[in-house]
Amino acid sequence: MNIDNAKLIKKILEEFDNNIKHIKNIHYPTHILISLIFTKEKRQPKILDAGCGRNVKMSLPLLKEGFQVFSLDYSSSVVKMAFNKIKNHENSFRIKADAHNLPFKRDSFDLILSNETIEYLSSPQKFLSEANRVMKESGYFMLSTPNRHGFQRFSIYMFGVVHRMLSSIGVIPKRRLQFYDRPNMFTWNELRKDVNSNDFKMKYYIGEIGILRILDPILIQIGLPSLSVGTNRLLLILDLQIGKLLSKKMVSGWSVILIK
Repeated sequence: MNIDNAKLIKKILEEFDNNIKHIKNIHYPTHILISLIFTKEKRQPKILDAGCGRNVKMSLPLLKEGFQVFSLDYSSSVVKMAFNKIKNHENSFRIKADAHNLPFKRDSFDLILSNETIEYLSSPQKFLSEANRVMKESGYFMLSTPNRHGFQRFSIYMFGVVHRMLSSIGVIPKRRLQFYDRPNMFTWNELRKDVNSNDFKMKYYIGEIGILRILDPILIQIGLPSLSVGTNRLLLILDLQIGKLLSKKMVSGWSVILIK
């Protein structure tokens, strides 16, 4: 994988400045990577958003740009809520289906998106195999997932320890802290192994320290409003620069774009 991350981060910050209103509610590094690829190649991709979620935060901005997007989720209620957000776009298609068995023919999509979905699946390997099947030979697969051994998890654990100590002596009020694990979180080596075993190669990589990932759960648990990295350039710069310096094994999560 031969990527100049310094140039990539510079481009992300430039795009952030140019499009702050447009990208403030989406996964900004991913969106910009997508823009870089398809602007350079000058083609309109057919896109699958696998695990779109109720807010369709990956699908919606791409629909607004005129891309054809298939938004897929397993939950009927999620698909219904997603439909209410995308129903005014003629280029949108909502699909209720299992990511382990994608209901599409081989070589159907130019781009597959999976934003923090794979770690919830019972068989990540099966999903990767299916993604490879339905992705075109010239296609791209954008995959984001948190790191099981990352900085975020350590920070939240330490917050829990400090919270228990301070609340036990009455310095702060006691609260029931809820930080949920996900069934199949990866380490970097595990992710790389599974990606390679399903005939994918990594083309682009962004490591995220996840300032928002770390602070938001803490703020929410103590009753404060969440932050919005999408409208805070300083947090974005810190996130990208620290993520660049840390080892891939330490960052809070990864956004990778895969090719065949």
